[in-house]
Amino acid sequence: MGSLKSFEELSGETTLSAQTLRRFFGKIDAGKQLSVSSLSLLARYVGYRDWQDFAETISNKEKPSRADKTFIENMAVFFNNGERHNLDYHQSTLTVDTLNDCAKVIYAEKENLQYFYKLYGNNNWVSNCILAWLPKYNYFGNDRFREILADRIRKTASTKTRLALSNFLYLGSFLSQQNDDFTPTTTEVEQCYADYLRTGLYMPYHEMRYATVMLIDAKKNDDKHRFNAILSNYLSDLKIRELPTYHEQEMIVFLANTVLLKVLNRM
Repeated sequence: MGSLKSFEELSGETTLSAQTLRRFFGKIDAGKQLSVSSLSLLARYVGYRDWQDFAETISNKEKPSRADKTFIENMAVFFNNGERHNLDYHQSTLTVDTLNDCAKVIYAEKENLQYFYKLYGNNNWVSNCILAWLPKYNYFGNDRFREILADRIRKTASTKTRLALSNFLYLGSFLSQQNDDFTPTTTEVEQCYADYLRTGLYMPYHEMRYATVMLIDAKKNDDKHRFNAILSNYLSDLKIRELPTYHEQEMIVFLANTVLLKVLNRM
């Protein structure tokens, strides 16, 4: 709406003055609020009893949606079979593809994630897969997501999952610069890494994230010697691993993004 005529026409339909409508749409008196009675007239115009009815309806909009809840519930057979047979996420393309499709719905809304974890929080297989291997990076600073990660760390027996989620909590606190709730101490992250090393596994992404966490800690403590040693050791180890060139370069780019753009510039 832009022309005075359009506001005058709407005025006749809502019984509000054209000036009030222009104020509502921000054309005049920016920042000046309408009275509740005026807002109620607008609410009735679009089908609600009054302003309170409109506000309550919007705030109580169902989340997760019925369709999303049904989708998450219907994955129970797949999730339970994954737990029963301990399907290897890293070895089965079909499993990866199915979980990726599930993750799109689970992470579509924060409420979806909460509903998923309410149903399957005791299913170690799917909770570990979704949270550790298919994380939602934009949620790392969110209270509800962080609480779920912390709960999963307490419940899981998987050392690689504990390392992954501890890294996420630490990085989420640092990158958001606003949420220290559930953040593990550096010592706790180091213990997770030590437990992981004893398994003989090598997970490039989580090695890179762990190195980043240690670099952040060294920078916080203004320990240049430790900072340089961590960086040097990580890059040397990366060479020893003899990863495909594209994979090695990917690890370096990811690390550099955090170190150069986040650690050095923001601390």
